Amino acid sequence: ETFLHEKEAIDLLQVLDGTKQDTRLLGLLDHPSIKAGKLARHVVIVLPKRASCDALEKLLRDRPELFKNLSDFKVLNISGHNASTSLKKPEQIKAAITTAEANGEKTLTLTVNKMLTGTTVREWDTMIYLKATISPQEYDQAIFRLQSPWVKNYVGDSGEVIKYDMKPQTLLVDLDPTRLFFLQEAKALSYGANVEKIGNENIEQFVARDLKVSPVLALNAENNKLVEVEASVIIDAVRKYASERSIGEDVNEIGVDISLRDNESISSLISTLAEINGKNGLNISPIGDDEGGNDIDTGDDTGDNEGDNSSSGSTDSSPTDNDEANAIKTFEKQFRMYYVLILLFAFLSTTQEKSLADVIANLDANEDNQRIARSLGLKKEHLSALRETINWSILSSLDYKIQNSDYRANDDTITPVEHINIAINKFGKLSDSEVFTPVHIVDKVYNAFDSDFWRNVSNAKVLDIASKSGNFASGFVKRAQQEGVSLESIKNNFYSISTSPAAYEFTRKMYEALGLNIDNIAQHFTSYDILELKHASTIATLLATKTLGEITKEDLKATDDRIESDENEGNQVKFSAVVGNPPYQEDTANSRTNPIYPQFMDSSYLLSDKVCLITPGRFLFNAGQSSKQWNEKVLNDKHLEVVYFKQKSADIFPNTDIKGGVVITHRDADKILGPIGTFTPFDELNSVLHKVSLTNPEKLSSIIFGNSSYRFTEKLYEDNPQLRGRVSANEERSIGTKVFSTFPEVFVNNQPSTGDYVCIYGREDNRRIFKWIKREYISAHPNLDKWKVFVPKSNGSGAIGEILSTPLIGEPLIGEPLIGGTQTFISFGEFDTEIQAKNCMKYIKSKFARAMLGTLKITQHAPKGTWKNVPLQDFTPNSDIDWSKSIPNIDKQLYTKYGLSQDEINFIESHVRAME
Repeated sequence: ETFLHEKEAIDLLQVLDGTKQDTRLLGLLDHPSIKAGKLARHVVIVLPKRASCDALEKLLRDRPELFKNLSDFKVLNISGHNASTSLKKPEQIKAAITTAEANGEKTLTLTVNKMLTGTTVREWDTMIYLKATISPQEYDQAIFRLQSPWVKNYVGDSGEVIKYDMKPQTLLVDLDPTRLFFLQEAKALSYGANVEKIGNENIEQFVARDLKVSPVLALNAENNKLVEVEASVIIDAVRKYASERSIGEDVNEIGVDISLRDNESISSLISTLAEINGKNGLNISPIGDDEGGNDIDTGDDTGDNEGDNSSSGSTDSSPTDNDEANAIKTFEKQFRMYYVLILLFAFLSTTQEKSLADVIANLDANEDNQRIARSLGLKKEHLSALRETINWSILSSLDYKIQNSDYRANDDTITPVEHINIAINKFGKLSDSEVFTPVHIVDKVYNAFDSDFWRNVSNAKVLDIASKSGNFASGFVKRAQQEGVSLESIKNNFYSISTSPAAYEFTRKMYEALGLNIDNIAQHFTSYDILELKHASTIATLLATKTLGEITKEDLKATDDRIESDENEGNQVKFSAVVGNPPYQEDTANSRTNPIYPQFMDSSYLLSDKVCLITPGRFLFNAGQSSKQWNEKVLNDKHLEVVYFKQKSADIFPNTDIKGGVVITHRDADKILGPIGTFTPFDELNSVLHKVSLTNPEKLSSIIFGNSSYRFTEKLYEDNPQLRGRVSANEERSIGTKVFSTFPEVFVNNQPSTGDYVCIYGREDNRRIFKWIKREYISAHPNLDKWKVFVPKSNGSGAIGEILSTPLIGEPLIGEPLIGGTQTFISFGEFDTEIQAKNCMKYIKSKFARAMLGTLKITQHAPKGTWKNVPLQDFTPNSDIDWSKSIPNIDKQLYTKYGLSQDEINFIESHVRAME
C-alpha cells in the first residue's frame, strides 16, 4: 500500500518530524519544549482508513532516511489490513507498548478506531489526529484515551510509597483548526444545553470553562511560539467558518420538534408557510398582505407525455400511514421555512441577535426591525410561544444558527457592498422562488449595453423588473463608476421591483450599502403585480406624482383602468433600460406549472426600448411550455439577440436544474440585432445547419413514429374488464413504460405456438425484454409489419454529441416485423428490408446525424420534433451514401455531401462521441 499523494504525505510528516521547517505548522517531534517535557514518546496517529495505516507503516519502514525523529519510533500498526497478528487484542497492544517503554523505546501506534473507545493505553501521551470527523463524541472519546492517567509507585529509602505522574501533560495535535474550534464549541453547546436548557446565551462562558481543563495551543507564526487560544478567538473562528455556509445548509441541521404539531397555535402558523426548497419559497405572505408566484422553471415538460401509468398500482403501506408520513414531512419542511425567516431577521435586522431570545426582544426595537418583521411575517407572540414550547436541544441548535446568521450581517473585515454580495450568495437556493443572480452574470447583462448608453447614464432611468437581492443595483453602480460616473449623479437613477417582501428587504439592504435612493424600491407591490397590468405605461404615469416606494397595488389598478378608458392617458417617458432575472413560472390549480417569463419579457419590451433579461433558454429551441406562436415571434424578432447561453444551469445557479439551459437576451428597438432564427450555442454548428438547410432536404422526423404511436384496442378491455382502473382513463390506450407489470396477465414471455400474436419491446426490472400479446389487442400501426429502428425516447442530459443509449435500455435496436414498442421508445421507418433498417441505424449513430440532433435536443428527451434538423437520407442500395462502410467512413461521406469545412468537421469530431 502507498499513499495516492505520497509526496504531500512525506512533506507533512517531515514537518511534524522536524526534518523540514514550516512557519504554519509545529515541528512537533523536534520541538525543544516538547522534548523537555518528555512528551511525544508514545504517539498514536488517528488515520482515516485501514489502508492509510498500511501505507504509513510501509513508508516509515522502507524510507527511514527521510526522517530524523520518526525513524526512532517502533511502529505498531493495529488497524491496517496488514496489521500484525500479534496486535489483535487490546491486551497484546498494551503489553507491546509497556515492553517498549521498559526497554527505553518510543512507539508510534497507527489506528482508525481501534483502542479509541472502551479501553486505555496509559503510556500514550501524544495524539496526531488526521481523521475527518464532525462528531464531538468521537473526538472526545479519542481525547479521553489520551488523558488516561499513568502513575508509577516508587518506594523510598524509609519505605514510604511515592507516586510519580509519568505524563502530567498530554498533547492532541489537529491540523484542522476549524474542526478543533468547531468541536470545542459543540462540546460547550452540549454542556450549556444540559445545564441551562435555555439556549446558548452563555456559550462563551462555557467555552472558557472547557479551556481551563483542556487548553488549546496555537503556533504563533511571528515568533514560532505556542500561545493559548482564548474562548473569544474560538467563537470568532467558528462564526467565520459558519458564515461561509448557506442558510439552506444551516436550517437542515436544525431538528424539528414534531410534537409541536399538537400545539394548535404553532401548527396553524406553520401550515401557512411554503416548504423549504419548494416552489413558492420565500414568496411568503407578509402580515396583512397576500403574494404568490414562483420563479425557477425546474420542470421537464416537453409536451410529450411519458405515460408511466404512475397513477395505478398498490403500495405496501396503507393510505393512512402514507398520509401521516407525508404530513410529517410537509410539517418539517414548513417548519424549516420558519427557521429561514428567523435567520433572515437576524441577518437583515439593525440590531445584534445571538439567540431566539434576542430576536424576540429586538423584533420591535426600532422602525426598521418592525418593517423587516412585517415583511417576513414574524410576530412576537408566535416566536415567544415557540421558545417556550420547543425542545430545549433544538432551541440550542437554533440559537447557534441565529448567532451564525447575525455574524454574516456584522462582518466588518470587508466593505458593506462586498459583504452583502458574499452573504446574499451564501443564502444559496432557498427555494425555486429565490435564486440570487451571481455578480459575473449581472456583469454580462450590463455588457450588452453600448458605450453611448453608459456615457449618458447620468440621465438614465434603469429598472430591475424582478429584484431579489439588489445585485443588479450593485452591478449598475459598479459599471457606471468604471465609466467615470460619480455615485452622486446616479443615486436616483436605479429602480427596483422586488419578487417578494423578503426580497424587498435584501434589495433595501443593498441600496443602503450602495448609497442609492431607497424610495426607488417598490415596497407595496411585487414583480408579479406587473403581469396584471394591461398598459405598460401605468408605472411611468404614476412616477410623475409618486415615488416607486409609495405606489400601491390599488394605485396600479386605478391608473391602469383609467388609461384603458382614456386613450390620452399614459403617454409618459419609458425607462431607459430594463434588466433583471424575472420569475420563470407559476403553479396552476391542476398542479401544472405555466411559464410566465414570456409575459415578463413582453412587458419589459413595452416598459423600455432597451431590455436585457435572464430567462430559461428552452424557447430558443422552440421547446418547453411557452406557446409555439410566442417562441416563433421572439425567434424572428429582428431587434433581439442572444448575448450569453449556458446549457448547464447549475453552472450559474448552483443546485438548480433548468431544462434547456439559461439565456441572456438583449433587445434594442432602435437596432437590428437579429433575428435569432435557429439557435445553437456553437458558431460551427450554426454554419453546418445553414449549409444543410440550403439543400432543402426532407427531414428525418418525417419517418419517425412517436413513443405513444403504438396503442391498445378497446377489445383488450372487453376481454379483460379487470384491467380498467389500473391506469388513468386518458392512458387506457397507451402502452406505458411499466405495462408489463401493470397488465401482466395479457403478456406471455415466449411466442405461443398457436394464435396470432405480436411482440412488444419494453423493459422490466431494469432490463430490456420482449413479450408477446394477442395481435387483436394492438391497434394497426404503419410499421408493425415492417422493419424499423427503436431508439430510447429519453437519454443523456441534452449535451451536444451524447450517445443515444441509456444504462437501463441500451443502444438503438433493429425492430423486426411484428414487433412494436412501449412508450420507452420512438421508432424510425417502415422499411421493407432489414438492410434499410440497418442503414438507418448506422445513420442515427453517425456523428453528423447526432450533431444535427443536438441543435434541438436540449433535455434528455428526444421526441419527434427534436429530429427535424437532421436531413433524411436514402437508405436503399441506390443511395448516394455507401452504407456498407463503417460509421466513421459514412461520416466522411456526409461531410463531403454537405460541403463542410475542416473547422466544421473538426468541431463535430471533437464534440460528438463515437457510437459503433
